Amino acid sequence: MTKEIAANVDQLLKLGVTKVLVNNLHPIGCTPSHTRTNNYTTCDIFGNLGASIHNDNLKQVMTSKKNVYIIDVYTAFANIVDHAAGMYLHSFKSVSLF
Repeated sequence: MTKEIAANVDQLLKLGVTKVLVNNLHPIGCTPSHTRTNNYTTCDIFGNLGASIHNDNLKQVMTSKKNVYIIDVYTAFANIVDHAAGMYLHSFKSVSLF
């Protein structure tokens, strides 16, 4: 998925777009469909792990591109969920695949 995003960003840059914003994934494990089984009290750790791995890969692919910026929606949503009463966010800030 991140390779396809990178290819699309490259196409935009070749067309002359001067700045490109790419958002990462939000904590998927904290969406209502993933928290319903726990009565909306905890986030799904594996959903968040998947989002975190995707976000790390996206960051690696985009760092070499000039004028491309990643909008960190994961952290924005995580801050909201962390402050919600009774919700526990299990986040993975750094995941190494190697």
